[in-house]
Amino acid sequence: MSKNKQFIINLVASLVNFAVNMGIGFVITPFIVGRVGAEAYGFAGLANTMVGYATLFTIALNSVAGRFITVAYHQGNKRKADTYFSSTLAANLVMTLILTVVAVPLIVNLEHVIHISPTW
Repeated sequence: MSKNKQFIINLVASLVNFAVNMGIGFVITPFIVGRVGAEAYGFAGLANTMVGYATLFTIALNSVAGRFITVAYHQGNKRKADTYFSSTLAANLVMTLILTVVAVPLIVNLEHVIHISPTW
């Protein structure tokens, strides 16, 4: 695939992602506010912020790994590139496990961590 086609595909994918996120925001926000009130929308924002932080860690890890994988691959060292890839996959899985172990008990006991009004 040529670089121009790849660039166009990436651009279209980014635009579709942006449009879907905007659409979800415009559809979900009135639904949440209408169903559970404006206070609950603050909790949705808090959850989105936490997901954003996890995404930043993942992007940083994968960007650094992508550089090392690319350099090793272009140097002809496919075994080293595979090792970097496997290590990155393992690190992503460990990060997912850690976040799950922390997030599930936190979500289950959320009323003890932050004040949630009894109107829910």
